[in-house]
Amino acid sequence: MENTQLPSTDTELKGFVQLLKREWLQALILIAPFVVIPFVWNSLPDYIPTHWNMRGHVNGYMGKFWGTFLLPLMNIVLALLPIFLPKIDPKKQIGSSMRVIRILRLTISGFLLILFMLTIEISLGKEIDMSLITNLGLPVLILVIGNYLPTVRPNYFIGVRVPWTLEDPENWRMTHKFTGKLYVISSVLVIPCMLLLPNYVKHYFFLTYLVIIVFPPMLYSYLFYRNSIKQL
Repeated sequence: MENTQLPSTDTELKGFVQLLKREWLQALILIAPFVVIPFVWNSLPDYIPTHWNMRGHVNGYMGKFWGTFLLPLMNIVLALLPIFLPKIDPKKQIGSSMRVIRILRLTISGFLLILFMLTIEISLGKEIDMSLITNLGLPVLILVIGNYLPTVRPNYFIGVRVPWTLEDPENWRMTHKFTGKLYVISSVLVIPCMLLLPNYVKHYFFLTYLVIIVFPPMLYSYLFYRNSIKQL
């Protein structure tokens, strides 16, 4: 009886070691807030700032518990996505993009950890320009996404999911190739603007940047679709 269980145990142990090698940084990101919170809990105010306007002024609060734990809990949910996505994917296509999903998940988790740490610092009375952090953080995040986006295969969960990309693999491929370049170039251009321009100007640049990363990919996909119809 014992001999028949050893191979199974050995296989499980090897699987666990491989998981740790692959996910150790993700695990540290998830654990870090729960290590910090007990040390600062008694010093935190009853209401935690959770939202800032584009000028960096606080315009939203949450109670102490949710204001402290919301971002760490969001990170845990995000970390579990690679486990559940293949099971709920109706076409079973997401598996081919899991490596990219893990990289994007790690990047977003790191960003959320930074936001959590800064929120704690601000709650404890430290002066931090949160608008600069968010205005820089999003372009850096989009820059990373843009590097990997062209390698994402057709799926229902990540990418430019519009009717024309989901119905045509070639439309998906070309749209994501275009979008990846757009994300990288626009992010590289906007990051120096966020660092160097005065506040009253950088807001307009940031809004323009948001429009650029949202609408042109959809327009490109539609135009590719229209062109494909004309060639039939």
